[in-house]
Amino acid sequence: MSGGSTGTGAAPCRFAHYFVICGIDTETGLEPDELAALYQWLEADRLGRSPEAANEGENFEESPLKRTFKSKVLAHFPENVEWNPFDRDAVNMLCMPKGLSFRTQADEREPQFHSFLITREDGSRTYGFVHTFYEEFHGVYEPIVCQRPGPGELPLAEFPLGTAFQLLGVENLVQVFTCVLLEMQILLYSQDYQRLMTVAEGITTLLFPFQWQHVYVPILPASLRHFLDAPVPYLMGLQSKEGTDRSKLELPQEANLCFVDIDHHCVELPEDFPQFPNKAQFVQELTEVLLRRRLPEDARRARRPARPAPPA
Repeated sequence: MSGGSTGTGAAPCRFAHYFVICGIDTETGLEPDELAALYQWLEADRLGRSPEAANEGENFEESPLKRTFKSKVLAHFPENVEWNPFDRDAVNMLCMPKGLSFRTQADEREPQFHSFLITREDGSRTYGFVHTFYEEFHGVYEPIVCQRPGPGELPLAEFPLGTAFQLLGVENLVQVFTCVLLEMQILLYSQDYQRLMTVAEGITTLLFPFQWQHVYVPILPASLRHFLDAPVPYLMGLQSKEGTDRSKLELPQEANLCFVDIDHHCVELPEDFPQFPNKAQFVQELTEVLLRRRLPEDARRARRPARPAPPA
């Protein structure tokens, strides 16, 4: 974990403020994830199913492989950093947004990497980088490389902008950027946590020298999904489940919601969406810049064009 550049006060330059281990606490044993259970109960009630079926996560007839359990911070070093106090609950929740789960040898579960950030009340940001693996089957076999951008870069970006263009394409990213300038609600959607972070950070980096002042949660834990109903501008990221039908995803019925399906390179725009001034010329100029930077062709090529949101 490392502190962002927006913090207040003079903090010594360090590669990382904390090293943290999260997982199963063998002393307390397995504990049902109450927040995840509450979310399942609310979802069942919203979809018209019997809320009692969720049984507050204590359904012992259900296989443990289908349940989620509490993860805990097992260790962190150092104990505390004066200018960046350790937030145990936030770190634990964002390291494992869906709690602990089990898999068998039949499930192919390679080690995964994602990042997150914690925004404090004073606007300062703390970035975290997570390497998740199933201890019984996998270990850390390859070197993990962490690199901070050079001090000469402007702005100082924690994530490569080129990757954001690769994921969405120039035209779609311009459309999302327009939604951000208009302070709309933007919901990013992907199976991959790291894609959510990369696109969210890419968009906010493009705002320089301005900053996004509203709700900013690139990875929204499943237990906090009700935050999407907030009647305020936000930029949030929601993980999709493999095989989930987009048409069955129930979203807030807001006229100013911009839905960004990263995995399918698709953007659904709000109603009465205004076009970016001189959009075609701007897209062409950005494409030429990417060409000079020798980005792959798929970053410059137009992806599936943005389309208006389906009628409620």
